[in-house]
Amino acid sequence: MKKILFPTDFSEAANNAFIYALNVANKINASILTLHTYSLPDVGTAVGFTLPSHLKEFYDSIDINEFETFKSALPALRKIADDNGFDQINIKHALESGVDAVTTILEVTERENVDFIVMGTKGAKGFKEIFGGTNAARVMEQANCPVLVVPSKANLNSSIGKIAVTTEFSKDEEKAFEKVLDFAHNLGASTECINVDLFHTHQYLDRMAILQKQFSDKKDLTFKVLEGNQLEPTIMKYLIDNEVDLLIMLTHKRSFIEDLFHYSITKKMAYHSSVPIMSIQAHSLAEN
Repeated sequence: MKKILFPTDFSEAANNAFIYALNVANKINASILTLHTYSLPDVGTAVGFTLPSHLKEFYDSIDINEFETFKSALPALRKIADDNGFDQINIKHALESGVDAVTTILEVTERENVDFIVMGTKGAKGFKEIFGGTNAARVMEQANCPVLVVPSKANLNSSIGKIAVTTEFSKDEEKAFEKVLDFAHNLGASTECINVDLFHTHQYLDRMAILQKQFSDKKDLTFKVLEGNQLEPTIMKYLIDNEVDLLIMLTHKRSFIEDLFHYSITKKMAYHSSVPIMSIQAHSLAEN
C-alpha cells in the first residue's frame, strides 16, 4: 500500500482522522492524497437564488468559491502533519467536482491507482450513517481497495499494535488474510483471527482449527472462537477487553455489513466504539 486517499470535508472529525492516516502512512511508507469534493447544483430544479445571466458564469462562481475554501483549508492539514511529527510524508491535495461525493471518490481512486482509503466519521452519528447505507458505506462496498473508517473517539496517536480480523470460513478469504498479514507486518502489529459461535457447537472450533493449520507458518497470527448470543456485543466486548487497535472485515456483500453493524441492533457498538474498522471487499480480491 503506497498511496492513501483521504477524502475530507475539513471538519473536526475529518481532521482527527487525518492524524490516523498520517500514522498509517508513516508506518507503511505511503504518500497521502487528500480529496475534497463538491457537486454543482442542478439549475433546472434549484430554487432560492437568482440565476446569473450566463450559466457558465454561475458555475464558474461556484468553482471559484470552492477553490478558495479548499485553498484556505490546506495550511491546517499541513500544520496537523507538522505538529504530529509527520512533516516528511509526501502529501498532495485534490479538489474535484462530480455528481456526488461517492462517485467522485471512486473515480479518483481508480484514476490515481489508490491502494487504500481512510475516512473519518462524526462519532455515533457517523457510525449510524455508515452502517445505515450512506456515503461511507457505499465507499466501503464499492471501492476496489481497502477502506479504513476512523471514529472520532479513536485513540489517534497510539500505535496499531493489535489487529483483529473476522472470518466466515469462506474460500475467498485466503487472499484477504495475505493482505491483512502484509499490512500488519508493515505496522509491526500482531493479528488475531476471530469468529463468533452463536450456536455453541464444536463446528466453529473445528473450522477454526483447520484455518489455523492452513496458516501455521505465519508469525504473530492467532485464532480465537468467541462465545456469545449476539454477534455485535460479543465482538465489541472482545475489542475492548483485548485492547484491539483495528478491526478488519472481509465484506462479501452489503448484507454482511448490515448483519454485522445494523444500527437498530447495535446501538451500544455504534455509540461507544473507538476502534477503527477496515473493510476488504471480496469482489476486489476476485479481480486481482
